[in-house]
Amino acid sequence: KHHGSVIRKLDAHTLSMDIRLKTGVLHAESRLLVRLHGGTLSGDSTGITVTGADSATLYLVARTSFVSYKDVSGDPAAGCARDLGSLDDMHYTRVKAAHIGDYRRYFDTFSIDLGHTDDERRPTDERIARFDTHPDPALVALYVQYARYLLISSSRPGTLPPNLQGIWNDEMRPPWGSKYTTNINLEMNYWPAEVLNLSPCTEPLSRMMQRLAVTGHQTAGDYYGCTGWVLHHN
Repeated sequence: KHHGSVIRKLDAHTLSMDIRLKTGVLHAESRLLVRLHGGTLSGDSTGITVTGADSATLYLVARTSFVSYKDVSGDPAAGCARDLGSLDDMHYTRVKAAHIGDYRRYFDTFSIDLGHTDDERRPTDERIARFDTHPDPALVALYVQYARYLLISSSRPGTLPPNLQGIWNDEMRPPWGSKYTTNINLEMNYWPAEVLNLSPCTEPLSRMMQRLAVTGHQTAGDYYGCTGWVLHHN
């Protein structure tokens, strides 16, 4: 959907895709590495073909040129190369185990049990459809943990805070522009953080506020002739 994307074959096991944004200054790269157990591998810039393998594991990494709000000089290709290089001796099971361990150090800090009914045996969509007429306290507990999952997945120390669609936006023109809407939505993302024992997940928001106090000071002076700092809600 962006203009100027280019797919290249880097080696027998790896494809890269370079993307220049249709609007804006960022560029990005992703790399796909295929590892086989048995079988053969062939490919070119149009794709990779796996033949007769017992298993194939695909490793996907992605980077952009974003460094900070005032620096977009990053090298996404070098970042992708480093990320794939860090996987040189890591089998799929090790990557998965590392992921689960990393996630659980946040997730396992809180538990909730509001009671149980037979509706727990139903698929989630049925439970939601029946919720008005069939008490399902375990669905409420599940919903609480789902909120924690979303925050853990989109707001880690060292990253950016989640915006309206978070890291899940897949549209060129998302609703409300996938912005940081700061009259309520940004705050709502973080309502669960402290009460559900996810204090580390607030670090991206705190860091962003420190930066906004600097740029917002200029805005306050330029727009209103005021001291202090200001942030408009979009």
